[in-house]
Parts: sequence; C-alpha cells; structure tokens
Amino acid sequence: MVSAGVLVGFTLIHLSASDSRELERIAEASEKASEAAALSAERTAVATESIARILAAIEKNSSPPPKPTSPPVVLDANATSAPPSAWSGSIGAGLIFLAGNSSTTTFNAQGNVEHKTLNWIFSAKTNALYGETRIAGGPPITTALAAGLQLREDRRFSSLFSVYGLSGVDTDHIKSVEYRVYGEAGTSILWLDHKKAALQEVLLRTDIALRYAREARFQYQPTALGLPAVDLVAPRFGLSFRYALSAFVAFSQDAEALPNLIGTGRVLVNTLTKLSSRLIGPFALGASFAVNYDSLPAAGKLPTDAALGLTLDALL
Repeated sequence: MVSAGVLVGFTLIHLSASDSRELERIAEASEKASEAAALSAERTAVATESIARILAAIEKNSSPPPKPTSPPVVLDANATSAPPSAWSGSIGAGLIFLAGNSSTTTFNAQGNVEHKTLNWIFSAKTNALYGETRIAGGPPITTALAAGLQLREDRRFSSLFSVYGLSGVDTDHIKSVEYRVYGEAGTSILWLDHKKAALQEVLLRTDIALRYAREARFQYQPTALGLPAVDLVAPRFGLSFRYALSAFVAFSQDAEALPNLIGTGRVLVNTLTKLSSRLIGPFALGASFAVNYDSLPAAGKLPTDAALGLTLDALL
C-alpha cells in the first residue's frame, strides 16, 4: 500500500510538472503568434498604403488632359495677343498775316482722331479755312471760307481686308458750294503696315467704294445768286501712304478719284501731300500741298484749286 501510494504521488507530481512545461510552451507559442500577427498587420498596412498611392498615381496619369483654351484671334500674324485699344491723332493750325497797303489774313486748322480695337477702327477728320484781304481804304474781301467734317467706321476681318462706311458734310463759299453731304460704303485693303514701337514706319492702304453726294450750290461772289443743286454717284478709288524718313520726319500722301456715273461726265480728284518734322515733345511742323480738281464746277469757277500751307501740329 505504501509503495502504491508513493507511485501514485510520484505520477501526479510528474504529470503536474509536464503540464506546467506544456502550458509554458503554449504561452510562448501564443506570444510568438501575437508578435507575428502584429508584424503581419503592420506589413499589411504598409502594403495597403503603397497600393493606394499607386492607384492614385495611375488615376492621375490616366485622367484626360484639361481642354485647351482657344487662343485669342489676332489680326497681326506677328502679334502674340490681342492688341489693346488705342487712340491716336493730331490737331494743327496755321496763320498768315500781311499788313501795309493791303492786309491779308489766312487761317487754317485741321484735326483727326482714330480709335482702334481688335476688329473695329473709328476715325474722324475735320478742317476749316478762312481768308480775308483788304486794300487800304476799301472793303474787306473774303478770299477763303470752307469747312468740313467726316466720320468713318471700319470693320476688320483680317490684317489685310476690311469693309467700311463713312459720311460727311462740307462747305466752300468761294467755290459756290453752299453745302455738300455725302455717304460712302466700300472695301479697304491694307497692303503694308509696319510699326516700330509707336513709330509708323510705312503704311499703304487702298479703298474701293461707291459714294453718293448731294451738292447744294449758291453763288456768294461777286453777287448773290441761287444755283441748281447737283448729285454725284461715283465709284471712289482712294490711296493713303505713310512713310517715316526717320524717327523725326514723316511723309504722307492721300489721293482719291471719283468719276461720276450719272448725268454729264464729271470727275473729282483730290490730293494732299504733307511733310511733317517733329520739333519737341508732341509738337511737329508740317508743310502741305493740296490740289482739288472738279471737271464741272459751278458756273464762273475754275476747275482747279491748289493750296500750300504751313501748320504747327500737336500729336495726340
């Protein structure tokens, strides 16, 4: 009995020791499994983050490129953007005065202004002329009395081609023109237009149009006399040329011809030649020569008038 009890006790002690070692192995295995699970979770998180970055990069690279914006329409092939709106022009005046046995006063003034946008050009011209001569002891005699105003609007379709319309009114009492009103529509071609900064180096433009004019006539000298009005329907061929001889000297030439299509044959030709030299700041000295020809003027009037003028201009 004693031997059996000792054997049972030894067996229980042996089993208890075995169970303890097994539990230790199980706990150690469980701890290692937990560490492995934590490491696996960490690696999984890193891999997930990497995959997310890769997917984001793929999505960004595969998205369609932004739609390009249309470049602005420019009329100058050398321009990189639409030209800004700009004003330009000039005003000028000249005076001749003589005194003594005879006194003569002649005054002339002219002005022009132009406003350019991308597709439009607006311009206006005006002029005035007055002259008077008095012989000592005699009454004054008017030798010049004329004025005019013209408005023009161009619609540009390219740097070369445009269409335009203009209207105007003028008067010339010495020529027996009480008033003349006219309107015109046509096309304009800009053959040359070279600029360097604000300097217009060269410009060449031609106009082809149709003009209608109503001319009311009245004889002011030597005696007052009413005259019949005349109408004009004529194609107009115009030329404008500008050339800068230097940064301070410029030459310009304007010319037009209008052959009448109705009634008796009548032709109008007008030319203006001008040389301008800049003095100081915006001021320039201009010398001009104008010729006006009318093949059928009012009764008693000569067909050709010529004027040589000297003006002081202020550039706008």
